[in-house]
Amino acid sequence: MEHIKRLCEDLEISIPIQPSDKGVFTFPIGDDLAVEIREISPSGVYFYSPISPCPQVKKEEILTHIMKGNLFGRGTFGATIGMEEADELEMLTLSQEFSESMDYRSFKEALEDFANIVEYWRVEVDQHIQKAKSELL
Repeated sequence: MEHIKRLCEDLEISIPIQPSDKGVFTFPIGDDLAVEIREISPSGVYFYSPISPCPQVKKEEILTHIMKGNLFGRGTFGATIGMEEADELEMLTLSQEFSESMDYRSFKEALEDFANIVEYWRVEVDQHIQKAKSELL
């Protein structure tokens, strides 16, 4: 994908990012954040990243908060928070699909927004856990 190659050049990432056997590029954003990027037909792109394990303490409250964030994409900039089971663990995930082609600038901004949303919801989950432990919820 040409946009990923250009982004690597702009960010001075020396190791070329290659797609997996399934055509998924894993783009590192920081030490603990990577976004999976996949091309979709005919010219779109799909972003995916885990957020964090779903808290078991006051679980209903965090899931209600997440559903409100998902409502009309208000708390996610149009992305969707989901949950999937992985290794007997419920993982909160974020995904977003762009069905139309984007120029490089739009791609870069969309990826930046997506990474910021992941970080925002990680903080929200951490704050939920802290409030629940402090019995503020």
